[in-house]
Amino acid sequence: MKSVRKISRAQSLLLCLNLLVLFVILFHLKFADGSEHKTVHSNLNSIVESNYMSYLKSLDVLNPTNQETQKSQNLSSESTIILSNNLGHSQYPKIVADGPNVYTLWMDDTQGNRDIYFKRSEDNGTSFGETINLSTNPGGSLNPTMTASKTSSSLYVVWEHIPGNNGEIFFTRSTDNGEKFDSPLVIGNNTGLNGFPQVAMSEINTNVYVVWHDAQNGIMLRRSTDSGSTFEPPIKLGSRNVDSQNPQIAVSQDNNIYVAWQSNSQEGNGSIVFTRSTDNGESFENPITISAKNGNSVNPQVAVSRDNNVYLVWDNNASGNEEIILHKVNPKNMPLISSNLIHNDIGLQNITTINVPANNSKRIALVERTFTDAAYNNAFYLFYNTKRDTTSNISEYTNLLSSKVTKQYTILPEFETIVNHLKWLTPKSNITILTDADVHDSSSLFMANGTIKYNAVILGHNEYVTQLEYSNLRQFVASGGVLILLDGNVFYAEVNYDKKTQTITLVKGHRWEFDGTFASTSVDERWANETTEWVGSNYCECWGVDNIRFANNPFGVIHNEEQYITNPNAKIILDYQAYDVGESKFLPSDFKIATYELDYKKGKVITLGLYTDDLLFKNDKFKRFFDSLMYYYVFRE
Repeated sequence: MKSVRKISRAQSLLLCLNLLVLFVILFHLKFADGSEHKTVHSNLNSIVESNYMSYLKSLDVLNPTNQETQKSQNLSSESTIILSNNLGHSQYPKIVADGPNVYTLWMDDTQGNRDIYFKRSEDNGTSFGETINLSTNPGGSLNPTMTASKTSSSLYVVWEHIPGNNGEIFFTRSTDNGEKFDSPLVIGNNTGLNGFPQVAMSEINTNVYVVWHDAQNGIMLRRSTDSGSTFEPPIKLGSRNVDSQNPQIAVSQDNNIYVAWQSNSQEGNGSIVFTRSTDNGESFENPITISAKNGNSVNPQVAVSRDNNVYLVWDNNASGNEEIILHKVNPKNMPLISSNLIHNDIGLQNITTINVPANNSKRIALVERTFTDAAYNNAFYLFYNTKRDTTSNISEYTNLLSSKVTKQYTILPEFETIVNHLKWLTPKSNITILTDADVHDSSSLFMANGTIKYNAVILGHNEYVTQLEYSNLRQFVASGGVLILLDGNVFYAEVNYDKKTQTITLVKGHRWEFDGTFASTSVDERWANETTEWVGSNYCECWGVDNIRFANNPFGVIHNEEQYITNPNAKIILDYQAYDVGESKFLPSDFKIATYELDYKKGKVITLGLYTDDLLFKNDKFKRFFDSLMYYYVFRE
C-alpha cells in the first residue's frame, strides 16, 4: 500500500491564500490597451420577442471619469423599454437621436393595415410619449426613414406605399420635435415597389431633399425650399436603367448635395453611380460611374464630413469574395463631372388617400391543384409528347388522357408556407384548405341561399379545372368575393371529373381535345375569351423560351409561367415592365405582365401575374407586398 502524504494546517492556509491572491489578480487583469474584459449582455437580440418593439438605452456603458462606480454595473432590464406592446406585428425599426430627443419609427399592422408608427422621447430615452400613426393608408406602408434637424425643431419622414400608382412615395414633417405631424404628401409614384426613399436636409437653409427610384424614369429627386411645406417638380438624376436602385443622399456643410446609387445593366455587373449639385439642388451634374468595371458593386452608402470631404462605400465581389470598397472625394480637388446639368421636370399625379376601417377576422380558402397534379402524373404529358406530330382522330394511347386523382400530401407543401404566413398575419381569420374537387361542388363556395362562404379564395397553379369549377369561381367573384391568383397558367384546360372513380379526363385545351374515343389538336387556352372578360389576362405562352425579361424586378424573379393583361379595364398595381428579347410569335408587341386588379360585377380578381407560390413566399420583400394586397383587398371592410 502506498503511503499518503498529509498536508499540515499551515500549508493548507498558505495554499488558500495563494489561490485568493491569484483570483484577485485575474479579476483585475486588463488587456494591452488598458480596457477590461467585461460581459455586458450575452445576447442583445433576446430582448426583442413576439410583437414587441424594444428600445435598449445604454445606461451602463463604462464612464472613464467614474470607473469604480461603473465596474459593478451591467446592462439590465431597467435599460429596456417596450415601445410598441400592441396586438399587431411591429417590425423594421429606425432610430434617430438629437440632443435629449430620441425618435423611433417602425412598421406595424395593429390597425389592419401595415402602417408607419412613430414614438419620441424628450428626456434622453428615459420615457417615451404616445404612439402616432403617420400613414393610416389602406394597404402597406414600407421602408420608412427619417432625418432630424440639429438647428431647428424639424423632423422629416418618408416611406413607400403599395398599392396605388404602381407604388408611391409619402412624405410628412413635424416642426415641433415630433409632437405632431402634417398630413402626408404623395410626392412620387411608379416606384415599382423598388422606391428605396431617402430624405436629407440642409442645416444652412430650409431645403429638404427626397430621392427615390422610379420604375420608368430611374433615380428621381424632389426639392423643397420651405422646410417641406411644398415641393418643386422632380428632377431626373440619371437615365432609366433596368435596375437603378437603392439611392443614397447626403448634404455637406457648404450645402452641396451628393447622391449615389446602384445601377445594374441587364445580366451585367452592378456599378455605383454618383452625382452632385453645387447650387442647392437647383440642378445636378451628369452622373459618373465611380466603381471599377470588374465585379458586382452594390449597396452604396454616402457620407460627408464636417470639412466637406465626401466618402462612399459599397461592396464588391471582384475577388471572388465580398469586399468593402471605400472611395474618398475631396470636393476642392474634384473636377467638374460634366458641363451638362440635369434639370428635367416630370409631372406626377398626386392622389388623395383615405383611411378605411379594417377587420382582420375573415374567411379565406386556398384551393389545392389536385386536378393539375393528376394531369402531370405520368399521364397527359406522355400523350402530348408522344403524339405531338399527329393532328386528328387519334385513338392510340388515349388512355393517358385519363388519370387518377390522388393526394400524396396533407397540405400542398407550398401552401403550407402560405397558410403559416396567413396565420401569423391574421390569427383571427378562418383559413380553409379546399381541393379542385371541392370547388367542383358548388356547396363548398356557397350557402344554400346562394351567398358566398368566403371573403377570399386563393388559387395557385390550377391549370386544369372542370367546367363546373370554372363557373363556380366566376360566380363567386360575381357575388362579391375576392379571387387571388398566385400563379400564371390558370384555367388553361378543361377536364371531366368522375367522383366515383376519382378520375379526371381531358376535354379541351393545351392544344388538344378528347371526346372519349378520339383525340385531336385544338385550342391552346380553353376559355381564353371568357377568362379575358372576368379574370383580365391570359397565359403568356412562352414557357421554356428564355426571352422574357423584367425591367422592374423587385423580387428578383426569373421568367417561368406568367399571365399577360388582355382586358383594358385591368388596373395595374405593380408593373414588372416585361419585354421580349426574342420577339415571340405568341405575344403581342405591347404585352404587359403586372400584378393587377379587375372588378367583375360585385367582386374583384387580384392576379399576381407571376409564378409565385413555390419560391417567392421565401422572399421577405414579396411577403410584405402580398401582405399589403391582403390588407387592402381582403381585410378591410
